Amino acid sequence: IVGFIHSDDILASPQVISNIVNKFKGNTADIVYGDLLFVDREKPDIIHRFWHSGEFKKSKLRYGWAPPHPAFYIRRALYKKYGCFDLNFKIAADYDQMLRLLLVPYLQIIYVPEVFVKMRLGGESTKLNNALLSTKEIIAIMRKHNINWQVAILTRKLSKLWQIFSKFKRSNIS
Repeated sequence: IVGFIHSDDILASPQVISNIVNKFKGNTADIVYGDLLFVDREKPDIIHRFWHSGEFKKSKLRYGWAPPHPAFYIRRALYKKYGCFDLNFKIAADYDQMLRLLLVPYLQIIYVPEVFVKMRLGGESTKLNNALLSTKEIIAIMRKHNINWQVAILTRKLSKLWQIFSKFKRSNIS
């Protein structure tokens, strides 16, 4: 099983990894993903945003949907077959990798309605220059995968606003 977590991110609970492994064991899962919390850099118990991934539907990809990459796990064999990062993308290589995997027609993709990771705010991708580069790269990735980027970028931004302003589902947040 392969997953990536940033150096300053935190697993949401001590059981996260075993829960993920059990989903791979108990199912024919090829990909398992969950939810993510954006938390304060200094006080990780302060939640700024809840990224509720929701169930996977291929049609959602047209609207820029993707699960949070630190909460995305794949079978090692699939990573070796499809998943290497495209190093032409400096910031959004993870999005390209996930999109390539999510577009494979026969994979079994399992959503777990559980917070896997607490991501601290203030990392490299949130700096203005990097945010602009990230958007530019995401547009290039969408073009590469024949996704209407004008619609997808708009809906991605709106979904982030929704995550910030919507009420948290306290029962799912640990």
